Amino acid sequence: MTYSQRMTGGASLSDLLYLEQQIDQIKEERSAAIDQLKQYEQEWSRIQSGVGEGKEGAETEEGQSISKKLKDTQTQVSSLTRQLDELETALDELVD
Repeated sequence: MTYSQRMTGGASLSDLLYLEQQIDQIKEERSAAIDQLKQYEQEWSRIQSGVGEGKEGAETEEGQSISKKLKDTQTQVSSLTRQLDELETALDELVD
């Protein structure tokens, strides 16, 4: 049951629907970012496994690029998680 379906009063339905829509959107963005993060982690592992094969691994341009993408995506996931928590808290406060 959504928050808007169990609303007892006080907050406007449009405020609740807006927050629910924002939460759904952030969840989708976060899911996509997590999927991307997993891909970068796999790529990073592949590059690191090449170190034993005579390659420089993290020292290569490709390694540096993946490392930056990995860090940026980790930051994005953290930011989206924080936004999601804030929206869910706001929604809880609006319903109460």
